[in-house]
Amino acid sequence: AGMGLQIYRRPLTQSDIQNLMQVVSSEMDAREEAEVLLRSALLSSDFLYHNRRDSLPLTQNPKILQLSSYELASRLSYALWADMPDAQLFALAANGQIREGGALSQQVDRMMADPRARLSNARFFEEWLHLRSEAKPSLPPELAEGVVQDPAFADEIAREAGVFVNKVVFDTKGSFRDLLLLGQRSPETSMFQAILAQDGDEQRPGLLWRAVLAQSSMGPSRNLIHQGKLMREAFLCETLPNPPDALNEDVQKAMKQDFRNLSSREEVTRKTAAPACMSCHSMINPIAFAGANAYDAIGRFTGVEKRLQLDHSVLRFNVDTRIEDPAIDAAGEGPVDGPYALAQAMAKSRKAPACYLSKRYAALLGRSINPDAAQDGCALKRSYAVLQAGGEASLMQTLKALIGPEFQYRRIAP
Repeated sequence: AGMGLQIYRRPLTQSDIQNLMQVVSSEMDAREEAEVLLRSALLSSDFLYHNRRDSLPLTQNPKILQLSSYELASRLSYALWADMPDAQLFALAANGQIREGGALSQQVDRMMADPRARLSNARFFEEWLHLRSEAKPSLPPELAEGVVQDPAFADEIAREAGVFVNKVVFDTKGSFRDLLLLGQRSPETSMFQAILAQDGDEQRPGLLWRAVLAQSSMGPSRNLIHQGKLMREAFLCETLPNPPDALNEDVQKAMKQDFRNLSSREEVTRKTAAPACMSCHSMINPIAFAGANAYDAIGRFTGVEKRLQLDHSVLRFNVDTRIEDPAIDAAGEGPVDGPYALAQAMAKSRKAPACYLSKRYAALLGRSINPDAAQDGCALKRSYAVLQAGGEASLMQTLKALIGPEFQYRRIAP
């Protein structure tokens, strides 16, 4: 019974006990019995899939089920800690007090002060914005310019981003605007420190720079298209399809052009100039040019791009980060120049904060969401109102707004 509470995250029923006891026999010694019981419990669907078998349908709407006290404790613990309930949550579930008065709100406050909440928070941002770099630094000496390239740098990108988001969410009680614009940094490796140099905070705005950095190539060429696509899809929740097979011939022709003596921005512009390509690249390119073009392949802020040629010479180009229209919410928003201005435009938009909330709520619930009012719209609307209140509501307040009455229910899938 004690093992079952920990594994199933609820007390064992008599039926559970009978099923488990069927896997042991009188021929086993105590150690064998314990091992077989543990394996069986860990292979059960109750452990693997977080089954909710104790939910009760509402009289007024049988398709909506109210979670049991233990199910609510489990949902709350995995939402905020990505871990099982602790002794206090189990105790509140056992006596039913987790539903009484402000108990749920009090538990959210308590759990957010626990170190596990920081780990879970950092993991959410890492997965949402793909902040764990897959590339290892391999910049040619001609472009490295004395920076000692450390293989640990790729891992530190995610670590430093986690420190940053936790500082904003927990330590300073910052807002969504702070998340996009603050320049606080916590580098450890010498390579990270060398890349940062003496840059001002406005040159490396919050999550925008970190997302660009994590998608940097770390090699001789740059990733402007991938970085632009990431910003559109991750920060604005837009879906951009891969080029259809019908465009393969156009893509091959574009790749075979002569790109010598061109900056990266000029190369991307020429490479994607075909009308069939611009249906997507009209959305990708501008945001890439404003948000990523100011950084080299290892994330150094620069006003001069250096491109290595086949003869090992280096050509230099003035960096151009001005765009006529980022089209974040809609076309016609006016010019933007550089990553900080782009981050400001995102912070002021409707789409970027709404995207953050939808991703946050999906992570809390552990499922995809539906913004319709009859589905998840009420929680999203409530939290959006909190986030937009005066423009400076803390992310902590917004998170609490997401964990509202709806958190105690689940809907039967049609």
